[in-house]
Amino acid sequence: MSRVFFLFLDGVGLGPPDSERNPFARTEMPVLQSMLGGHKLLAQSAPYHADRTTLLSLDARLGIEGAPQSASGQATILTGRNIPAEINEHYGPKPNAPIRKILKSDNIFFKIRAMNGTVCLLNAYPPRYFEAVKSGRRLYSGIPMALTAAGYDLQDAQDLQAGQALSADFTGAGWAQQPGFPPAPVYSDHEAGLLMAKLAEQYDLSIFDYWLSDYVGHRGTMEQAETILRSFDAVLGGFLEGWD
Repeated sequence: MSRVFFLFLDGVGLGPPDSERNPFARTEMPVLQSMLGGHKLLAQSAPYHADRTTLLSLDARLGIEGAPQSASGQATILTGRNIPAEINEHYGPKPNAPIRKILKSDNIFFKIRAMNGTVCLLNAYPPRYFEAVKSGRRLYSGIPMALTAAGYDLQDAQDLQAGQALSADFTGAGWAQQPGFPPAPVYSDHEAGLLMAKLAEQYDLSIFDYWLSDYVGHRGTMEQAETILRSFDAVLGGFLEGWD
């Protein structure tokens, strides 16, 4: 079985070259741009094909009117099925009952388990996340729900401390600033990318869910968006250096 690493940038699409509205248009991302022949991650840059890179533009509405939503979109990625068409709507952010029913019986992690393959979501979750899910105060989003339904465990603070997982911001800096969180190592962006490559090589399928891109898109400023894109680009550089 080939090894696959899936780095998911939540809430990111291919937008116009408008530097007033689109942080990808105004932020220099040398690593990503080098992968795209000098182009930025914009709608006008697709399609693009090179030896190591393919950029395709897809319509996330999948034939259903309305704005795409996280739960139905992630379920589509995880199952290969047109979930908005099956439930006749876009839904999110957390899976509703129809989406939960689908993810708990059919997703890519079930298929890999049936092949005796190995899977890991490289995100580490803090103790209060597990406590909130157990108490019912918080619902799983699509990726953790599908993973746990297939019988795989989520990574926790101990995995983070052991260097076997990464925090939501890659580096651990945000984790370390949270009151009440267990202590964790802090990496540079480049170091985090190298570690991510090392961890990804241990599994047939590994995933990192970068949800900060969605969070900043909804609630942050343009300056915050530029900051996380520069960080992401440096992490990507470290990853490509470490990934075969």
